[in-house]
Amino acid sequence: MEAGAFLDHHTSTIMLTTRTRAQYSLRMRTIWMVTLACFALGTTADAKRLHLHRPRRGFQMRMTHFVIPPASEREGCEYQVTPNRRAMDVQSLELTATAGTHHFVLWEYLGKDDNPADFWSGIKYAAGCVGLGPQDSFGATANLFGMQSSHARVEFPPGIAVRLEQHATVYPNLHVRNPSLTDPLRGEAVFNLIPARKGTVRHHAQALVVGSFQIDIPPQSSASLAAVWYAPANLNIVQLSTHEHHRGTLVSAPSDRRRRQRHGRARSVHRLAAPDHDEMCFVTGYFYPDDDSARVTGPGCVPQGAGLECFVPNLP
Repeated sequence: MEAGAFLDHHTSTIMLTTRTRAQYSLRMRTIWMVTLACFALGTTADAKRLHLHRPRRGFQMRMTHFVIPPASEREGCEYQVTPNRRAMDVQSLELTATAGTHHFVLWEYLGKDDNPADFWSGIKYAAGCVGLGPQDSFGATANLFGMQSSHARVEFPPGIAVRLEQHATVYPNLHVRNPSLTDPLRGEAVFNLIPARKGTVRHHAQALVVGSFQIDIPPQSSASLAAVWYAPANLNIVQLSTHEHHRGTLVSAPSDRRRRQRHGRARSVHRLAAPDHDEMCFVTGYFYPDDDSARVTGPGCVPQGAGLECFVPNLP
């Protein structure tokens, strides 16, 4: 009986030891599997990193990626400094961003604050980057390239470009909606800034954004809205395009001379004389004034470092 008890006890000890080793082995296999899975996820993330061919002239910049949780949206802003050692006349922009991007904007800060400590690091979430950076950012920031979709190329006509200061302070601004109910989405953008040929630029373009805050459509219905905007000065329109959400069906911007630009860009300069006007819902584009260095503003326009961003009431 005592021997049997000893054997049973010894057997139990052996079984306990075997079970412990099995648990240890299982634990180690689990750790390795998790490690390999994390490595695979990292590799997959790297593989999905957006790619855009680098330009032969100019330079490429990349916005730090951020995560958009399921069934939500985020508008990320980042503080960056461009690598150009001299002021640069940018003739075209090439952009690749996350599929389904609502918009991408490249803002340029034109204020006097050059202290990096007054800016932020990493991604901050703010509509239009408002409230970020130095105290004068709101009135000293220009829309350099705005309202771009996931894949875009903006190219100005010969002789026209936008001005980028040397080592300019810029705010890449990416707004992404994630329609998935279960999966997070990676938001990112990579873009090229390509200069005009030396000595070819005659005019520097400024951005134009005109729209209305008074868009309120009842549920399960449709509506047609119109607003009127009067040019505050003689403007030479370089490009016009429209911007709307995916439920919109049409945005047009006819002038009272019935020269229409619909869903595209102007390939030549169109003269918009004061008090000529555009009737539209939401329109973006570029212009240059008769005095290339003039800062244009008008009723309903938000202060800008350059360009026009104006909001007007709807017609009754």
